[in-house]
Amino acid sequence: MPRFISSSVIYYRKTNIANEEVIIIAKKRFTVTMCLCIIAMLFSVVPVQAAGAGSQPLNGPMLRWINIIMINMHPAIDNGGRATMSGTVVANPGTESITVNVLLERVNPNGTRTHVWSQNGLRTNGNTWAWERPIMVARGHDYRLTFTVTAVRNGISETASLSRVTRAN
Repeated sequence: MPRFISSSVIYYRKTNIANEEVIIIAKKRFTVTMCLCIIAMLFSVVPVQAAGAGSQPLNGPMLRWINIIMINMHPAIDNGGRATMSGTVVANPGTESITVNVLLERVNPNGTRTHVWSQNGLRTNGNTWAWERPIMVARGHDYRLTFTVTAVRNGISETASLSRVTRAN
């Protein structure tokens, strides 16, 4: 009988030690998994924050371009329906050319868009482009101004597009 008790106690202790080892291994796996999840979350957030360092368009997400530093647009419409569409594009020094296509569309109540005016191939040699144009529009509608910019630097072409909607009251 003492042997049986003795052997069962030893067996119990071995089982207890084995269970403790399993628990320790499980805790280590859980800790490693949690660390990997936290690292994955950090890396998925960091690029979004770092992406805004280069340029920040109006009313939209933060974007990052390689050649283009900034696309700035100002669709201003006065009470008489006179719209002054203007914008500026700045690219990195050494940019060979900037080409801009400008599109003005009326946003219909059902979400579709109607072409109002466009001008393609506005070009400048260098890293800065500025433009302004008055256009008459009908009051009571939303208008969407879109710039599609292509900047060429060191033989590498980069195209970016940016839109902004404004209301003609």
